[in-house]
Amino acid sequence: MLTDRKKTHRKVVKNNIEYYTVEGLEILQKEMLRLLDIINKIAIENNLNYWIDGGSLIGVFRHDGFIPWDDDLDISMLKDDYLKLVKCLSDYSKQHDDVFLFFEMPLSNHTCNFFASRTIFSRTEGSTMLIPAKVDIRPVNSIVDSVKAISENNILRDIANTLLFSKSYGYAKEIPETKLEIANFFINYNNNYGLYDESNDSTLLVHPYFEFSSQFRLYYSDLLPVGYHIFNGIQVPIPRNSHYLLTQLYGDYLKLPSIEHRAPVACKVYIKKISCSLYRKYIKYVFGYRKNTIISRIFINMMYVRILGIIEYLKVKLYE
Repeated sequence: MLTDRKKTHRKVVKNNIEYYTVEGLEILQKEMLRLLDIINKIAIENNLNYWIDGGSLIGVFRHDGFIPWDDDLDISMLKDDYLKLVKCLSDYSKQHDDVFLFFEMPLSNHTCNFFASRTIFSRTEGSTMLIPAKVDIRPVNSIVDSVKAISENNILRDIANTLLFSKSYGYAKEIPETKLEIANFFINYNNNYGLYDESNDSTLLVHPYFEFSSQFRLYYSDLLPVGYHIFNGIQVPIPRNSHYLLTQLYGDYLKLPSIEHRAPVACKVYIKKISCSLYRKYIKYVFGYRKNTIISRIFINMMYVRILGIIEYLKVKLYE
């Protein structure tokens, strides 16, 4: 995703590449690598396949690691392995107070999960929302390669996209409205759907929503068995046909964007420890699905004040 430089960004030149950065970006990237290392060890112990995906996969080939100005880390997994990993990460998080898993089983509120830090955060310019350093873990649904199954999948993806991002692609005629209908949709879509035999190349593989993904044909043999590549000094799994995947998503992925787009999304990085109970409540109400009402906006802003602090909150509101 292209971003623009902000007031807090400064221009640097490293490894002959000119780009914008923000103070603390290296700390944020180091924390994401720590989280990835935890995921990698658990995946190996439990024989689970994952691969570096999205912009992070561009970084693998273009920079042998993070895109220098990147402030997120993306991995993907087939749905059955994803559900197993979520359970393992949930158990791990209950035993370690420096990490947090956004959504517990049975999965609801969102179609992907986030394994996050409890000490390193960032925010974007003009926003009072603190975003934990995290690894975005996206499931890939397996569906039958047929007109009927593809049509059904487009409807479900559109419902998820509309509920999560308030953006419809026109496939869904009816969107769940009540709290119970929405909860039932996510529970079924997240836990029961997309588990068709993915190893057969008559099976299509699709990300669970339209936003931040593209519509193209993706099969088991495009992803597995994974290959390996260096990422910031560590060996990570990558899709078997990474070139196809990246070309479909980004076109000429080896070409650097223009200088004004070589900038992190984050405008500031924070190091702080938040109590587990407050952190849990913050994730539930800020990052989970919620209806956009006046009351909910007031409550969310109260959460921002508690997490960010009143002085920093007012600085953002008044000066950004």
